[in-house]
Amino acid sequence: MRARLRGLATTLRLRLLLRGLGWTAAALLVAAWASLVADYGLYRLTLEHLSLVPRLLVNGLCAAGVAVVAWKRLVRAVFRSFTDVDLAALVEQGHPQLEDRLISAVQFAQASAGPLGASPELIRQVTGEANDSALKLRFLSVLRSRPMWTALLNAGGLLALSAALVWGVRDVAAAWAKRNVLLRRSSSYPRQTILQVVGGSPIRVLRGDPLRVTVTARAGRVAPEHVVFHMRFPSVGQTAEAVPASPGDGCEYVKTFPMVNEPFTFHVTGNDDRTGHVRVEVVERAELRELDLEVRSPVYTGLAPRKIRRGAVAIDVLADSAIALAGLSTKDLAEAAIYLGEQRVGSCRIHGSGAEAHRRIEAQLAVRAPEPYRPCLALRIALRDAEGFDNPKAASYNVRLAQDQPPAAHVEAAGMGGEITNQAAVPLTVTARDDYGVTAIHLQWSVQSAPQKTQEQILKAYQPASPEPAALPYVFDLRQVASRGDTGAPPLQVGETLRLQATAIDSRPAAAGGTQKATSNLITFRIVTADELLAKALELQRAVREQIRQVIEMQRDVRQRCRTAIEQAGQPTTLGLALREVASALDTQQQIEDLLQEMVGRLEALLERLRNNRAVPGEDEVRLRVGVIEPLRKVAEEAVPALVRRFEAARSVGEAGSLTAELNALVALQDGVIRVLEAVVGEMIKVETAQHVESTLRALIKLGDQVRDLMKTGRGDGASSRPSGPGGPPQPEATTKPREPKP
Repeated sequence: MRARLRGLATTLRLRLLLRGLGWTAAALLVAAWASLVADYGLYRLTLEHLSLVPRLLVNGLCAAGVAVVAWKRLVRAVFRSFTDVDLAALVEQGHPQLEDRLISAVQFAQASAGPLGASPELIRQVTGEANDSALKLRFLSVLRSRPMWTALLNAGGLLALSAALVWGVRDVAAAWAKRNVLLRRSSSYPRQTILQVVGGSPIRVLRGDPLRVTVTARAGRVAPEHVVFHMRFPSVGQTAEAVPASPGDGCEYVKTFPMVNEPFTFHVTGNDDRTGHVRVEVVERAELRELDLEVRSPVYTGLAPRKIRRGAVAIDVLADSAIALAGLSTKDLAEAAIYLGEQRVGSCRIHGSGAEAHRRIEAQLAVRAPEPYRPCLALRIALRDAEGFDNPKAASYNVRLAQDQPPAAHVEAAGMGGEITNQAAVPLTVTARDDYGVTAIHLQWSVQSAPQKTQEQILKAYQPASPEPAALPYVFDLRQVASRGDTGAPPLQVGETLRLQATAIDSRPAAAGGTQKATSNLITFRIVTADELLAKALELQRAVREQIRQVIEMQRDVRQRCRTAIEQAGQPTTLGLALREVASALDTQQQIEDLLQEMVGRLEALLERLRNNRAVPGEDEVRLRVGVIEPLRKVAEEAVPALVRRFEAARSVGEAGSLTAELNALVALQDGVIRVLEAVVGEMIKVETAQHVESTLRALIKLGDQVRDLMKTGRGDGASSRPSGPGGPPQPEATTKPREPKP
């Protein structure tokens, strides 16, 4: 029985395969005809072949339909799984007299053991009856042959019909196969008439001139009585006009446009043919496009070639410069001339290849100062195209002659003030600029008492010259200058006035008049002792400390106003008074913010000045920065601005409870600001004390050194000398007995 069921499954799968093949073949033929109808039908309607992309889209849709039919009717049906139970059910459906014995026997046979509670005798009886009944039946009789034969006959009928139709329209079918199967771009369907526009596309015509267009019908084909010109103008849109055949052979059709003032396109249709789109272009006089002008300054300027586009009106040129031009004309040229002023100064070389043949121009002319001298000259380019049309002003510019100006220099010394020590390192920043290039920057320094001993040193040389070099930083170290031991150098003694000045030199050659120099502004410094400088620094610190104390009092006043506003906000009748107190406190808080920022700047400038003068030890510098400047900056940049913002927000609060809460928060923040400021004041007192002690010790050490020198001098040669001042040369005493130093 199992073998017969397997035979039934094989036969069923074979019939499903044949039916699926029939459906797939029919779908394939229908898709091919749909593609043919779409491609050829649209051609007959529009007389224009579909491009490759639309053809691929149509064929893709047809292929998708064939794939859907093949999947549903062939693949899914053939690869369907048939179990013995399914086959037994199919046989039971065709032979009801089995009364489910066959299905029961198959299920008993598939079970590894008998069903729970089933009698073995009953199983043997059912199985025997099923086998006996099945031997008398034909399993294949349950299969229907009509669906298979219907699919095959339909496919065969479509195939025969398609073969007959293809034989009838062999040329159309062959063209379709080339266009849609082989995907050839140049293939076309057969036509009775072939039209051609003489001259092709584009047709060029001068603006305002008439245009005569001739269309011919190929000999040996059907020549229509008339053709239709389909024209599209930008101004009036699309129009059409029928043009009859010319007298004679009747294969020419002539359309005359009396005046062409705008570009347009047209195509011609006649019988079953249509020409491609023909573009009519309006031709103007020869113009220059992509015209590039390049100014090449003299070599000594160090300037790179400067390009000027045609959109510019004026060109600034240094005398003896050269102007190189290169451009492309809109038409073929026969001649291109250059005029400077009213004189023709040269011609352009006309060259080019390919599409630019006889259109590209190049030239180079030298710009000399005219005699008599005129600061402005007119430069123009005149063109003549290959057709003989002139354009005397294809391009025009105003050339302005410029002169070489002397350079300019400036020197700055930031963070120094007007007094320095003879151990200072003065940070300088030198800037220079010139119209055409700075070649070197020098530094001159001298003292007021000996201007004849002016020293000069080169800071930097520029190769090539730079019109505006970057700012040049330089540290003028007085300690290094003194350590050189140059006897011809100016003396850097206490009380002298040091003068610094920079010099910039340009790149003008001797042929043009030689180099030009320019001196910068003069910077002067008075040389003082470190004690003097430190004493003034202490005065400034004390002044800042007192100012911070005033700020603390102002902040306390603001805090008291907040507390007063809190009391007033508790009563509805005085809520307006509380808001006025808040506004007044806000004004004072903004003043505090400005004062703190100013003090931070003053302290930073003081610290930088002390560091540049080497007048403060590293420990004091760290203490002043970490203990004073940084906390003060944090308060000035974070805490106080936050207070100002919260005061501004509190000023607009109209509810008593919210205002009270906000004012309490402001009071707490102000307490923190006051604590920080008081700590800064305490730290400043420590720094000032340390600086005062250090200054005193330095004075004592210096005094001890003087006493020791006096005693050595008295013991050695019976003469003594005393210093004329800190750092000054010794001067002889009136007596040989040394003076007793005062403690």
